[in-house]
Formats: sequence, C-alpha cells, structure tokens
Amino acid sequence: MADFAATAGKTDDMTHANAKIVPPARHENRMAARAYALVMRWLVRLAALITVAILVFLIGYILVNGIPNLKPSLFEWTYNSDNVSLMPALINTILMTAFSLAIATPLGIFAAVWLVEYAKRGRASPPSYTVCSVCCSLSCSSNGATA
Repeated sequence: MADFAATAGKTDDMTHANAKIVPPARHENRMAARAYALVMRWLVRLAALITVAILVFLIGYILVNGIPNLKPSLFEWTYNSDNVSLMPALINTILMTAFSLAIATPLGIFAAVWLVEYAKRGRASPPSYTVCSVCCSLSCSSNGATA
C-alpha cells in the first residue's frame, strides 16, 4: 500500500510535463526587443501628434470662420426669421442632455448591480459585465458623481 501511495501522483506519460519556454520569434535577443519597443513608442507618439494637430486645426478653423459671425442678436430669447436666435437651440440641447442622463444613469447603475449581484456566471457574463461597468462609469462621470 505504501508503494502505491508513493507512485500515485507520478505518471510515465507526458500529460503533465512542464511546458518548454519559447521566446517570441521576432524578439530573439534583448537588443531587438528594445529596438522594436523604441520604434513602437515613436509610432504611437507620431500618431498622437498627428491627432492633436488635426484637432487644433479643426478648432482653429471653426474659431477663425465663426467668431466674425457672432452678434448679440444671435443670443436673443425670442426666435424669429429676422434674428435667427441660437438661444432656444442651446436651451433645448441642455434639456435633452439632462433628460437623457436622468434616464440612462439609473438604468446603467441598475443593470450593473443586477449583473454583478444576481446574474448567473456564464459565457455572456464577462463581456456584458465589462460593457455595463464602462457604461456605468461613463454615466457617473458625466453626471459629476464619484464612484
């Protein structure tokens, strides 16, 4: 019985053999890995620079072409064909944003609580948990709440 207990965990087949650690093919040495990381770092910086440059160009273009057209009549409270006021559209935008936040925030929080506390774990749980947590954090941050 003692011999059997000593050999119970050992097998002669290779089902429990240790995996051989194989380095990635493109990083065969440390210098190549550093060069690859340096190139990727500069590509990301270049992409960020291009994105910021496009954003600054768009904002500048809008300001240069839009500021000369701003007049006090643009912000009058009444809208008619003579003054074409912007104020009713601004107020409606703010109201629409407030109403949508008032509807979406509780729904997002309730869905997150249901997924975390009551939903059964399965194949759909991790993706839905991630989506729900992102939506909940976005709605809380847009509301100014801290989680």
